Amino acid sequence: LSEAARREGIGAAQLSAALGAAAARAGWEVGNVHVFGFYRESLAALRREGMPRYLRRAVVPYLRGAGGHLRPSRPTYTDKALTWVDGRRAARAGSVPTGGPGGPVTLDP
Repeated sequence: LSEAARREGIGAAQLSAALGAAAARAGWEVGNVHVFGFYRESLAALRREGMPRYLRRAVVPYLRGAGGHLRPSRPTYTDKALTWVDGRRAARAGSVPTGGPGGPVTLDP
């Protein structure tokens, strides 16, 4: 930053402010394209399909995914991580890992 400011003949604070302004403008443009674009497309789809059909298409997959993550029979990422750690420890100790809440352990070579 200091080198670029020297090269441009301005102070580092001035260059930093200019870069911040440019970053803010870029962020606004990205937001305008992606966020507002999403809303425009979503409103158009809502007009075409109607609320019930649109919600079924747009929301139901997320609800299914969330429900799957909350299923008690499904091992959590913590369960899987602890099982993996147990397997690594067992491999170092020379014993055979037994698995755990996440099922049998497979060790990466």
